[in-house]
Amino acid sequence: MDRTAHASSSSAPRLPDLPSPLAPQLAAWHRGDHLDLLGGLRLLTDPTPPRLGLPGASEGPLDRSALAAALAEANRGYGHPRAEALAARLADPEVRVVISGQQPGLFGGPLYSLLKMLGAVLWAEALEADGTPAIPLFWVATEDHDFAEVATSHFWLREPVGLQLPDDGQDGRPVGQRPLGPAIDGLIDRLREDFGWGSFPAMVEDLQHCYRADVDFGRAFMTYSCRLLGERAPLLVDSALAAVKRAQQPWLRRLIEDRAPIDRSLLAHTEKIESAGFEPQVHLAPGAAPLLVVEDGVRRRVLWQGDDHYSLRGDDQIRPVRDLLEQLDADPAAVTPNVLARPVLQDALFGTGLQVLGPGELSYFAQTVPLYEHLGVEPPHLVLRPQALLLDARQAEHFEQLSVPVALLLADDAAVDQALAAAADAPTIESARGSIAHALEALQGEALALDATLARPWEKTRDQILGALDRFGDRIVRAAAQRDSVRRGRLDALRSWSAPHGTLNERRLSTAYFQGRFGPGLVPQLLERLNRRPAAIQLLALEEENHGN
Repeated sequence: MDRTAHASSSSAPRLPDLPSPLAPQLAAWHRGDHLDLLGGLRLLTDPTPPRLGLPGASEGPLDRSALAAALAEANRGYGHPRAEALAARLADPEVRVVISGQQPGLFGGPLYSLLKMLGAVLWAEALEADGTPAIPLFWVATEDHDFAEVATSHFWLREPVGLQLPDDGQDGRPVGQRPLGPAIDGLIDRLREDFGWGSFPAMVEDLQHCYRADVDFGRAFMTYSCRLLGERAPLLVDSALAAVKRAQQPWLRRLIEDRAPIDRSLLAHTEKIESAGFEPQVHLAPGAAPLLVVEDGVRRRVLWQGDDHYSLRGDDQIRPVRDLLEQLDADPAAVTPNVLARPVLQDALFGTGLQVLGPGELSYFAQTVPLYEHLGVEPPHLVLRPQALLLDARQAEHFEQLSVPVALLLADDAAVDQALAAAADAPTIESARGSIAHALEALQGEALALDATLARPWEKTRDQILGALDRFGDRIVRAAAQRDSVRRGRLDALRSWSAPHGTLNERRLSTAYFQGRFGPGLVPQLLERLNRRPAAIQLLALEEENHGN
C-alpha cells in the first residue's frame, strides 16, 4: 500500500508567508554582500532552478557505480520502494545530485528533518522539469555522537511533551552503533496510551515496526523515512556505510597529507570571516584537524603536533602521522570528517550539484571554502531548506477570523498587546506625555533660575512622573488587548502552537507527531503546497484525515 496516497489539498486556504529571521552572515549573503567569503560556493536566493554543470570533481567526471550498487542494497533493506531505480540514476554520470542531510533523530526527528528531505525532492523535481536530470539524496549522519540530540522526541498534548530514551552510558560512541535499547518499547506504549484517536494509532504502528530495541538510531530513522515517504523518498545515505567509508579514503588521506597548508588556509579564512564582522560557527585553533578518529567506539578530534605527529583530544599520547595513515588504510571507518570536512567529502563522492541546508548549516559553510579548494572538489550551489508552520483547518479558520498580521504568531507578548490595542482603537498616552514633558522642561528653567541645586531633584521628579505615565500606558495597552478574551485566547493558543517555548514548532515537534496529526496525507500535501522560496517561513493549512483532540 502506498501510504502517501491522498486527495489533492488544493481547497485548503493559502496563507501568507512569514519572513525568516536570518543570522547576520546569512542575511548579508541574501542581500548580495560579502559573497567573497563563499569562494566558489553559490547561494541561491530565489526559487529558480539553476543550471548545473556535470557532476564531478575538477579532475573529471565521477564513477558512482560502486556507491550506487551499495546504496541500492542498503535502501532495499530499509524498505525503499524505488531503491534500484534511484541507484541506477545515481550511477548515470549525466544525472545531477541534490542532497540534504540530518542526524537520525528519534521518531523521525523534528519536523525540519522531513522538510529537508522534501526540499531535496522538490528541487530535484524542479531541475528535472527544467530539463536537468537530477535525483534527491539524503545523508544520514549516523557517525554523529550527540546522543541527547537524537534521543529526544516531542509530541503535542496542549503543550510539548518530551519523550526521551535514557542515557546508555556510551558517551562519544557514534549513534549508528548504539541500539535503541529496551526503553524504546515503553515510549511506544506511552504513545499508544496518550494518542488513541484519528491517524495516531497507524502512526504508532509504523513506529513499532521501525523502532525496536535491537535496532540502532540510524536504521530505525531510515526505515521509518521510507515507510513515511514511500515512492517519493530520496535515496538514503548512511554516512557509516562501508562503501561510503571506502570511497572517502582518498580525500581523507589528502586531508592528512596536506595538513599544514590546509590548517593555515582554514585559520586564514576564519580570520577573514571575523574581519568582516561575523562570528565563525566553528572556533578553530592552530593544529585542530578537520578529522576525528574512532577508537574503542569513541570519536576524538585529531590535533597535529609539529610537522609529523598528532594526538587525540583527551589523550596525551603523541603518535607519528604515518600511524594515522596506516590506520586509515587498514580501516577507513576509523577516520571520519568533522563538521567542516563532512560536506566537502560528501560532495566529492557524489559530485553534488545542489545542497539543501538549514540556516545554521549555511552559516558555517563559509568556513569550508579552503577545503573545497585544497581537495579539488567542485563547490555546489547552496539553498535554504523549506521552512514551514503547519496549521490544521480549524486553526487556519481561527487565524483568518482574527484578521491580525501573520507576524504576531511569532511575536512576543508586548508586540501582541500593542497590535491588539491599536486594532481596538484604544486611547494612548503619547499626546498627554508630550504635553507633560514639555511643561516639565519649562519648569526646569524656572526652577534652576531660582536655585541651581534643584537640577538633580528636578530630574528625579521628571523621571518619576514620566515613568508613571509609561506604566499607566502599558496598563491601557494590556486592558485593550484583553478586552476581547475569546479573540485573545485564540491568538494565544495559536502562538503557543506556532512557537512552543519560543521555538518554531518545526524545530521542536516530532515528524511522527505530524504524521499522526495529518495522517497519510501529510507528505502529499507538503509536496503539493511547499514552495522553494528561500528565507520564508511558509504558513500552511493542511487537511486532517480524522479530527481528534
